[in-house]
Amino acid sequence: MPANTIEQVPAVVEAEARPFLVSQANSADILVKLPRPQGSPKNVGNMFMANAYGQQGLNFQAQGKPAPTVKFYQDALTKMGYAERTINTTQGDWGFSIVFDTPATLTLTPKDSSKAVVLVIQGTMLGPDTINLNLRFEEI
Repeated sequence: MPANTIEQVPAVVEAEARPFLVSQANSADILVKLPRPQGSPKNVGNMFMANAYGQQGLNFQAQGKPAPTVKFYQDALTKMGYAERTINTTQGDWGFSIVFDTPATLTLTPKDSSKAVVLVIQGTMLGPDTINLNLRFEEI
């Protein structure tokens, strides 16, 4: 090796498995990456939502009706480790509201330590086959 040359050696880093900690500012990043029902827009951005955890949420329209949309979220989110709080589930021809506890691998720290952060998904029918979807984290 020529003089004044530094040999670069790749560093080996061993990481301990830990829950994924997320600040309130990053909660929107999680929401954007959640699965969406078929007929949803491909690109959905976060927006300001008062009283939501981190003041962020998603709001978009999709093709569909309440029952299949609820089933989609129940199946998709359960596979990801979310647990539905069935006592909070309501559904009708008008739309739905469902609440999920976050997976053990995702830690969202509430501002109020007596509460937990949950994922809330609500759907409201806008037309015979169009539903408005609102996804956000809340403290309850």
